[in-house]
Amino acid sequence: MEVLVEHSKTPIEKIMTKIVVSLESGKTLYDASVLMAKKKVGCLVVTTKSKPFGIVTKGDVVKAVSEGISFKGTKLEEFASRPLVYASSSQTIEEVANLMIKNKIRKLPVIQQGKIVGIVTVTDLALFLSPTRRPGLTESIFHVITRENSKKNK
Repeated sequence: MEVLVEHSKTPIEKIMTKIVVSLESGKTLYDASVLMAKKKVGCLVVTTKSKPFGIVTKGDVVKAVSEGISFKGTKLEEFASRPLVYASSSQTIEEVANLMIKNKIRKLPVIQQGKIVGIVTVTDLALFLSPTRRPGLTESIFHVITRENSKKNK
């Protein structure tokens, strides 16, 4: 627990992934799924005129399949999760973790002056907070975060 407290004040920009895949809101769900597969990412940020607008995750794509949503006929502006929940690069690990738990999300874009500058995931948090970077411990932290989300969903 000491490690968690010690690192909780670290700015999120220290652990965020700086390369973020994005796609304009006029594109289709099909375009998004193809791009996500090509780039091997679990989500993409949907933009309108290069400004962050929403997000589409692998989970959203799976849900769309199960609901029979037309991939080629559905524009991202209609499908993206909105409003976009995001962090600023100056927020701390603790603030971002609380934001993710509160909103029950696992991926959080980082926005600075209206532009996407990164993305942070629960896996990023777990890896950073693991004091020894041991896979078993990282997995344990990941499960604690996931379990906390599950409790809040009930």
